[in-house]
Amino acid sequence: MTRIVAERQALLAGIPVQERELAPAGIPTSVLEGGAGPSLVLLHGPGGSAAHWLRVLPALTARHHVVAPDLPGQGESGTGDGELDDARVLRWLAELIEQTCTAAPALVGYALGGAIGARFAAAHPDAVGRLVLVDALGLAPFAPAPAFGAALEAFLAAPDHATHDGLWRHCAHDLDALRDRMTWTPFAAYNVDRAQTPSVQAALAALMEQFGLPAVPDAELARIAVPTTLIWGRHDRATPLAVAEAVRDRRGWPLHVIDGAADDPPIECPEAFLAALELALAAPRRVTELRGRLPGAVLEPHDAGFAAATDVWNGLAVRRPALVVQPAGAEDVAQALAHARAQGLPVTVRGRGHNIAGAALAGGGLTLDMARLCTVQVDAVARTATVGAGCALADVDRATQRHGLATPLGFVSGVGVAGLTLGGGLGYLSRRFGWAVDNLLSVELVTADGQVRRASRETDADLFWGVRGAGAHLGVVTSLTFRLHPVGPQVYGGLVAWPFARAREVLDAYRDLTWHAPRELTVFLIMLRAPAAPFVPAAIQGERVCAMAVCHSGPAAARAAALAPLRALGPPVFDLLGERPYVELQSYLDDTEPRGNQYFWRTEYAEELRDDLLDTLRELFATCPIPHAQVGALHLGGAIGDRAADDGAVGNRNARYAVAANGMWEPGEDVDLEWIRDAGRRLRPFGTGGSYVNFQTADEGAERRATAYGANLDRLRALKRRVDPDGMFRPLA
Repeated sequence: MTRIVAERQALLAGIPVQERELAPAGIPTSVLEGGAGPSLVLLHGPGGSAAHWLRVLPALTARHHVVAPDLPGQGESGTGDGELDDARVLRWLAELIEQTCTAAPALVGYALGGAIGARFAAAHPDAVGRLVLVDALGLAPFAPAPAFGAALEAFLAAPDHATHDGLWRHCAHDLDALRDRMTWTPFAAYNVDRAQTPSVQAALAALMEQFGLPAVPDAELARIAVPTTLIWGRHDRATPLAVAEAVRDRRGWPLHVIDGAADDPPIECPEAFLAALELALAAPRRVTELRGRLPGAVLEPHDAGFAAATDVWNGLAVRRPALVVQPAGAEDVAQALAHARAQGLPVTVRGRGHNIAGAALAGGGLTLDMARLCTVQVDAVARTATVGAGCALADVDRATQRHGLATPLGFVSGVGVAGLTLGGGLGYLSRRFGWAVDNLLSVELVTADGQVRRASRETDADLFWGVRGAGAHLGVVTSLTFRLHPVGPQVYGGLVAWPFARAREVLDAYRDLTWHAPRELTVFLIMLRAPAAPFVPAAIQGERVCAMAVCHSGPAAARAAALAPLRALGPPVFDLLGERPYVELQSYLDDTEPRGNQYFWRTEYAEELRDDLLDTLRELFATCPIPHAQVGALHLGGAIGDRAADDGAVGNRNARYAVAANGMWEPGEDVDLEWIRDAGRRLRPFGTGGSYVNFQTADEGAERRATAYGANLDRLRALKRRVDPDGMFRPLA
């Protein structure tokens, strides 16, 4: 027996597998095989062998029929006659599966084996039942961390025990602990011997050139039709976790992160890897079981209806979940949460998908699409409305306006009521009646433990306190009951605009108008390029203008005095102010934010419009390089400030304005996001220090999230620890 054969046998001692020789595609192949049950094919990484799986093989063979080949030219496998190109390698794997498996196996590929597995699943969809990619190469061009790259080059140039350990210092998160936990000496000796063998080196170079170094084209990944899961070491320096996260978001593949691992979870953290792998392998069966329990739809990416159920307003925030559940009621939500918990899936809720950050979707997660919960029940006598979590503003406004009633919601009719309200909620009526949550009487929601709860000021009051401003962090709301107020059905409002050349004068008038406005008057400032619309003179279309969006919901007799500062500006370039139905006014700005465009913005609350703030707003719009961008202010104050700062988690009751720089562009346009970020930095000094959670973008981190709640944050954190101890829902700061 040669020394190297003895090293390999030492690695495999006591592992319940047999080693046999096959020749798929004419390639002499050493295969480890053992166990009984569903077939599992394991493909190892670069410079390794089937023995690489030694720490997980005993557990896997107890439940599966395991097939673990040495890749072509690696370990004890040869290359046979002919070039080792991608077509031959894929044919090798196809014939290997035919010769060893009686049904389509689950294919588990680590690193280089992952790249081969992904290419194979795309080319042979019927030959694989499930795909699991473990710290896989090929999902992005190979670009390891510099220190990892240097250690890899050193080992390949002069493979010995010193350079091998030097490389593994970067492959493993804690090499010293790993060496103590496994049969390291024969493992290292076998790796070094193989790396010193010219034929192995040549085969590795060919495999890396074909599979490991380039990225698999996205169109090829899109052809992978089998359920696919990613398992990744958090500290991977060869293919960083960010690569897996990007693929997860783009393809909807669930991602399980192994905290204690770098680039080799099966070796470093075998128990955690096995747990993640079993979740991946169980997922199809558990989805089938979930379908059997729910009357509502359960959708996977290949199902009809999935695209509509994952459509979101902001085209910049598109992510693909692994699963969509469309609950028919709170009990369905509880079942879906139990499934997500069992599978380790992040949970998101889609009301109407209008959140700027795309919070309705999590790549590889479970999305609760509330579309089936779209009912509005109005009690005109009690002046309440109970609203399903799938309703849009337009649904509620139409139902309540039949009785001449309304509650303060937003100002774009397609926005979801639940998401808007649970973050606080502001609109044209907020100055009269407060935040949307100030008019919330009760909610039905499902918490992380699957309990269906009813929360109000009288029942589960602490939870109701948190829901009013931070509901998305605490549970899944299925219905909301609002207090209604007499409004309309006719109000006065619309759009009016002046040339941007008069911006200083218009902005001064806006400050005077809004500072002294009665609560029945709300006026938003919008600096934008005039649209190519029939109501805009041809000479003005495409030019910068200062516009105001007006809503006066009070008595007609008080209108003239309230709007006097506006009328004092003289003739506008267009004037669409007039009496109109409240429902119409609520949709007046819809066309300024088309669904599917891409949006990115920065906002701040402000207590006043100082001269230097108005100058900054004007300068920002004057220099804005984004054609469809808007710069402006929302008019707040009034009833918002009537309540105590801790009346609901929402806080921010000192805000009299929200100022913003809003970027908008069509998909495919080249836009400088840094201009918007810089605009945010310029607006920040004028802010209150608070922020509106519904306006926070996906790139704003924990520190920014904290500003949404201010002094209420500590109480909110304690509440979240109580009702969502494992962090199933959106994270707090």
